[in-house]
Amino acid sequence: GNAVCYVAWNIANVQLGIVKCSAYIYMTPFITLIVGYLVLQEAISWMAVAGAVCIIAGMILSNRKQGE
Repeated sequence: GNAVCYVAWNIANVQLGIVKCSAYIYMTPFITLIVGYLVLQEAISWMAVAGAVCIIAGMILSNRKQGE
C-alpha cells in the first residue's frame, strides 16, 4: 500500500507540480490504511480511524484559502 502511495505521488508531481503536491504526501498513511484493509484484510482500529480523521482535517485546513 505504501509503495502505491509513492508511485501515485510521483505521477501527481509530474502533472500538478511539486508545490501543489507537497501537502498531499501526508495522505500516505491514510491510503496505506485503506489499501491494507482492502488488499490484506487488516483490521482498522479506533486509533487508525482517529488518525485518518486528523489527516483529512489537516488536508482540509491546509487547502483552505487565506481569509475563509
